[in-house]
Amino acid sequence: MEFQPDSVMITAKILGTAIGTFFGICFFIGVLNGSTEIKPLAIPDNFEIGYISDCRSVKQDRSNPEEIRILRNKVQKLKLKRQLAEELELKRSKKTRSKHALFDECVSTLISLGENKARATQITTEFLDKSPNVKTIDEFITGVFKK
Repeated sequence: MEFQPDSVMITAKILGTAIGTFFGICFFIGVLNGSTEIKPLAIPDNFEIGYISDCRSVKQDRSNPEEIRILRNKVQKLKLKRQLAEELELKRSKKTRSKHALFDECVSTLISLGENKARATQITTEFLDKSPNVKTIDEFITGVFKK
């Protein structure tokens, strides 16, 4: 069978005309019925997309507001303690960095030798706190790997 572009064009025109006629008829029926009889489509608030919904209602226990207040205070205290610990660690690391001029170079050297950044920073901080008189990177490398 040979491809015949004329038959494809005729089929497309017939199909297009049928679809257009269908929509035209739907439009005119809608206009003739009037807008008073047409009700808006009701879409439920909890439509699901691939989830299994539980129709049982969930009741919240609000019988003890004092307990809720206590728990909120505990959470807030824990957040503040964590924030304080982070700030103290940041100040400690900044102090070590500002104390020693070789800090960044020492960290870079350890990273280039295969340590990850966090471990390299930890090793450098601990070593420079114990040995603040290190003047060169060679002394640092020798001291770190002397363990």
